[in-house]
Amino acid sequence: MECTWTLEGVAEGETEVILPDGRIELVVHHGARPKGQAASFVTGQLIAPLVIYPTGPMLTHGVRLRPEAAGAFLEMPADELTGHLVTLKTREPKVMPDAVIAHAVGLIERSAGRVRMDRVAGEVNLSLRHFDRRFLAAVGLQPKAFARIVRFQAALAAYQSGDFPRWVDLALACGFYDQAHLANEFRQFAGISPTEFFRDPSALALLMADFSKTEGRKKIYYQDLCDF
Repeated sequence: MECTWTLEGVAEGETEVILPDGRIELVVHHGARPKGQAASFVTGQLIAPLVIYPTGPMLTHGVRLRPEAAGAFLEMPADELTGHLVTLKTREPKVMPDAVIAHAVGLIERSAGRVRMDRVAGEVNLSLRHFDRRFLAAVGLQPKAFARIVRFQAALAAYQSGDFPRWVDLALACGFYDQAHLANEFRQFAGISPTEFFRDPSALALLMADFSKTEGRKKIYYQDLCDF
């Protein structure tokens, strides 16, 4: 487990966006459920933005899993959940997370998604093909796809730091080929260009993304999002 979180407050009529962050989560709604969501479910790895439509006062609890622990905890290949919200009954895990993949995840995260996958595979003494299969089953994404999301999240954090007045500077600093490459990744993971996203960013999206860098218990109040 990476962290737990609680989302509480009145959100009726608002629309929020959750961005891909390389994590699988267990979610339980005790208050009003967003449109189309079950009372409890597992979120598979996101590969595009998830738009939520609240219907009333919310009280939602979540458990965010470490990337390498998802498949072991759920006792199933994590890639079977990718892109879906699935109602599941979970059990106490009988299988420990894959230590090799845990090490690989750490290498990718510490490089902010910029390390080459052949280097990672070599570090964990696996062929690229075997590495891809084990990573996909444990994490729910291919290693390169996971690295792209890590790099995208790093770009979000870097832009928020205020140190990059030009998109091209941000792109090069975060390991993108150029500004166009950065824009394409934003359209994939945020659904819009970086300029459009940061003109009116989803506060919930930024807060949830920030959880990927922390541990422990987090609490969000909807009425506080306007101050983020």
